[in-house]
Amino acid sequence: MSAEDDEKKEKPKLKAPAWLLTFADLSTLLLTFLALMLSFSNMDVIEFRQMMGSIEKAFGSSRASTGFYLATTTIEETNESKEEKESSYDKFKTEKATEKMLEKAMGGEGMEVSGGYDGFRVKIDSSFFFDSAKGDLKNNKSVREVLKKIAILIKKKKYACIVEGYTDSVPMHTAQYPSNIHLAAARAQNVVSFLLKQGVPENLIEAHGFGSRFLIYDDQGKELKGKSRRVEFVFTDLRDTRFDIRDRDAEEGN
Repeated sequence: MSAEDDEKKEKPKLKAPAWLLTFADLSTLLLTFLALMLSFSNMDVIEFRQMMGSIEKAFGSSRASTGFYLATTTIEETNESKEEKESSYDKFKTEKATEKMLEKAMGGEGMEVSGGYDGFRVKIDSSFFFDSAKGDLKNNKSVREVLKKIAILIKKKKYACIVEGYTDSVPMHTAQYPSNIHLAAARAQNVVSFLLKQGVPENLIEAHGFGSRFLIYDDQGKELKGKSRRVEFVFTDLRDTRFDIRDRDAEEGN
């Protein structure tokens, strides 16, 4: 057989099944979808913007030039992270300083200071501020001194503060306070009224009464009535709106 005859012979062509191309496209789309779902499952604004910026840069989109999506880490992000760390450290120092201040003013009894995501919470037994089933503040030096120190903290740090009133599960039925909600709200409002008289700006403070909605229990599920009756001061930085100071269900497990 001559070389010319060999050249004339058609080379065999390998043909893939028709479904294989469709299968390959679907597999690619599925992997892309899973990658997006994974990135969205732990959403972070900066990471999302970086991801979108990289995608738009890869496809040659001009929208990334607006600065809304970030293809790479920028100086602004670095500065923002540094500022957040400094702010968190400042909150931590303030939390510890507040705890020491209250321990000195109250003898360390009937109070508790705990940190939150971007703030801290001060719990004080209602018996320190109020007589049983009463909504008016006690007229004594210790109460005034503690509230004055809290007022100084709010004004100095420019923290937003929500004063929350709580009661135990014992029903309240009086002419002045028809329910535990009424009593808890009156107590919170009277605390706020005192703080306002100390010069705390109105836009930095609020009062809320929760009554017996969020009780405190021991490990055996028995209510701790003394701890359930309390006033809480929730402090957070106005610059950071991620800290939801009203989200109590998740915290208390209700």
